[in-house]
Amino acid sequence: MEGKKLTRRQREVLEFIEQLVAQRG
Repeated sequence: MEGKKLTRRQREVLEFIEQLVAQRG
């Protein structure tokens, strides 16, 4: 499942974006 490898990296990016969005409101 190569997708899992990508998800692992994308998951970190998604968390970073989510934090930014939460701060923006």
